[in-house]
Amino acid sequence: MANKQLAIMRDVGFGLRDVGTPCVWFTAHDGIFASLQILTGKEIEKLLIDSKVHNIKDLEGSPCWIEKLGNSSKFIGVANV
Repeated sequence: MANKQLAIMRDVGFGLRDVGTPCVWFTAHDGIFASLQILTGKEIEKLLIDSKVHNIKDLEGSPCWIEKLGNSSKFIGVANV
């Protein structure tokens, strides 16, 4: 069963990494675990619109929602708290 948890965005970056297309990446820390999140295309657009930032680096330390399923997690969206 998946569950929604609050996490903090750390080590935010922008570039190509190894996915071959521009992407935004960050580590989502939930207080116990950390997981690398990689967003591309429309996911980046939604992230920028929802977070209301103009510089990707401004996301550092921002809260976000992740969905945890076992040992993996997936970014859901920015937590506007």
